[in-house]
Amino acid sequence: MLIKRELIDYYRSQKNSLREVSVSPHVLEGGGEPEEDTEGVYLAVVKSSREASDHSLREEILAANELLSDYGFRFFDLTECSPQQDKTRKECAVAIRFMLTDSALFAALEKTRKLPIKALAATSGVSRKTLDRYRKYIIMAVLILNGDYPQLAEYLKFVKEV
Repeated sequence: MLIKRELIDYYRSQKNSLREVSVSPHVLEGGGEPEEDTEGVYLAVVKSSREASDHSLREEILAANELLSDYGFRFFDLTECSPQQDKTRKECAVAIRFMLTDSALFAALEKTRKLPIKALAATSGVSRKTLDRYRKYIIMAVLILNGDYPQLAEYLKFVKEV
């Protein structure tokens, strides 16, 4: 009975990570050979990139990476600074919506290449600590939703729904 409960707990804890596919950055940048890739990730990325339109996901990631380098971080740095909790994700979505609707805040972001935390906290009601902690994530989301990145914007559609 104890082993059964431990297994149930383990499978419940691993439920979210079962849907994730680990892809190394060199595969997205065009590196790697099919022989080296035992899991077929290379073939899956190549197949999806062939089926995509002119603005494939790979091209969008590379373009976003180039854009984000002006702000002092890379696209792949976002794995460490993305919100995990639903409550935090909703607070970040509120801040992102305020940044997209307020042209003065967005202009300040583009001019200084920094998130206007003080003004955003005053207008959106999101705490300064949250804005500071998830600064990179908010900047990335604002730039992607405001730019020409339709496939990446699909991953951020919850911002409009919240």
